[in-house]
Amino acid sequence: MGYRLGKFVRRNRASVSAGALIFAAVVSLVVFYTVRLATARNVARAEAARSERVLRFTLNLFEGGDKQAGPADSLRVLTLVDRGLKEARSLNSEPIVQAEMYETLGSIYEKLGNFARADTLLRAALDRRRVLFGAGSAEVTGSLVALGLLRVAQADFEEAERLIRQGLDAGKARLTPDDPALAHATFALGLVLQERGKYEAAIPVSGEAVRLYTRPGEPATPELSASLGQLADDHYYLGHLDASDSLNRQLLAMNKQLYGERHPRVADILINLGATQQDRGRYAEAERINREALGLIRAFYGEDHFQTADALTKVARALVFENKFAEGVPMLERALAIRERVFGPAHPMVASTLNELGNVQMRQDRPGEAEPYFQRMLYIYHAVYGEKHFLIGIAESNLAASRMARKDYPAAEALFRQAIAMFTGTQGAGHLNTGIARIKLGRSLLRQHRYVEASTETLAGYDIVSRQAAPGVTWLVSARKDLVEAFDSLRQPEKAARFRAELADTAKRSAAPASGR
Repeated sequence: MGYRLGKFVRRNRASVSAGALIFAAVVSLVVFYTVRLATARNVARAEAARSERVLRFTLNLFEGGDKQAGPADSLRVLTLVDRGLKEARSLNSEPIVQAEMYETLGSIYEKLGNFARADTLLRAALDRRRVLFGAGSAEVTGSLVALGLLRVAQADFEEAERLIRQGLDAGKARLTPDDPALAHATFALGLVLQERGKYEAAIPVSGEAVRLYTRPGEPATPELSASLGQLADDHYYLGHLDASDSLNRQLLAMNKQLYGERHPRVADILINLGATQQDRGRYAEAERINREALGLIRAFYGEDHFQTADALTKVARALVFENKFAEGVPMLERALAIRERVFGPAHPMVASTLNELGNVQMRQDRPGEAEPYFQRMLYIYHAVYGEKHFLIGIAESNLAASRMARKDYPAAEALFRQAIAMFTGTQGAGHLNTGIARIKLGRSLLRQHRYVEASTETLAGYDIVSRQAAPGVTWLVSARKDLVEAFDSLRQPEKAARFRAELADTAKRSAAPASGR
């Protein structure tokens, strides 16, 4: 799984009074720029777009910070924003400005994790704009998208897609093709398709967002960066690791130019690059990249933020695959506590950490302790995604592995077959996840002495994984060992010899760097 969360700028600790002044200034900026947006609607669109970018910058200031200047749970920040809400409610005689204020404050509450308050404000903004501007206006399109993105944050993806499509379809009927509201709605639709696991459908939508945000001869913008990043993620989830890496390397340079070397958007791209290294079995390199991202994220958000939990999970995953359990497990336990506090007990981010904790138990030969983690993970993914999502396949495959480790081979076989069907249906027959699951299915068949079936499944998985991962990755080594056993049992020594030779070659390559130290 790929993870794109991670924001970052290092800030120095300020005094309490300085922190309050900083955020009072931010709230003042929010008021100023929302009024400016209302005025800009009657002047050139280019000026409106500039105002929106400044407003977006202002909103981004609420994504985190040091404890004195106001992390997400700071009472000073919440008090100031609550005062802003009281001010907005007094603007009944200025409904256009009031709607702008409601949407701005709703977005801030969303960033602060108060989804109920955000929902109330975003709905109020939508209702007022429908009366003021009518369906299909840029304002109503923007409100529908904002409400849809809140549903994404709440993991209500079906409703998110409905709202965003409603806004986009109505906007297309009324707005000019170059209207910024259409570009933003297109980007949002690509995001929700990605979150729903509809990656083939997401790629052309994200590509269209890139096209709409590209201005030949003009400098790159944050919007272009975000849409390119989304497209890179789409390719990652479909197993197009080279395409994903290529886009992310472009983005790393772009974001450093846009934001500076230590900005949160730079950490986002580092996490993406670390994910592909992890998938390729290059765990030490994944650890190095993810530690760099964690350093940025921790400095900006502090120890207790969900963004920090995400980065901790990435580093811990690499550590676990390097068998560094003493360092990795406490990171995962800390990440789980943060995510449960922020998101509640049934959220995909919680399930992600449960997956890692289960894998720790499996790697230490404790399948009985692993199984409850995987069962809870599977329950969460079904609750959130329904019956069709690749993450359900991952939970099924991991639960099957725990059953196989407990020598319940028929139960493992059934779960592996379910996982393969899920991966094939959501990601494709040639995806890395499909290949790994077929290797695992082959082993469950091998343990039942069904050698012909075992060799067929293992070899199919081996061919898929070997095209996408390093020769020494765990899955390929395991597959070679299983193929040797299967072909020996089938009295096919020539085929067994091939995989014995590959095992020896892999062992030799692994030993060569060690002997050179």
